[in-house]
Amino acid sequence: MNKITNNTLRWQSYINRLFFLFLLLCTIFEVCAANSKPFPFSYGNQYKSFKNILLPHDANQVNTIFQDNSGLIWVGTKNGLFSYDGYRIQDYVLEADSETKDIFSIVQIDSVRLCLGTGRGILFFNLFTEQYEPVNAQLKR
Repeated sequence: MNKITNNTLRWQSYINRLFFLFLLLCTIFEVCAANSKPFPFSYGNQYKSFKNILLPHDANQVNTIFQDNSGLIWVGTKNGLFSYDGYRIQDYVLEADSETKDIFSIVQIDSVRLCLGTGRGILFFNLFTEQYEPVNAQLKR
């Protein structure tokens, strides 16, 4: 019986050593792998900074955000449409009633126009002329 107990203890000791060796090797590989690849948010050992995008004070309620095919970010607010190209904000505010200014959704329907869902219905925005277009003019074509 002592022989079986000694063999069992020997195997347990052997398994414990193997397990410890396995953990040690995993730790070494993890440390080496972490040092060999850059941190995903680093850029030349410096972190890129985050810059807040400040909209005008009267556009403080953002309803929708959309990125078009060219990469431009469009923001629909309670006070109209704004674009952000990564450097500056451009406003395309209508001189209309507040329900038409309130933009709830933005979809790009082709390379020329955005379709805007407003408080008064649908409105098109021409990307080349940077002008709003009524829906009925587009439907007659």
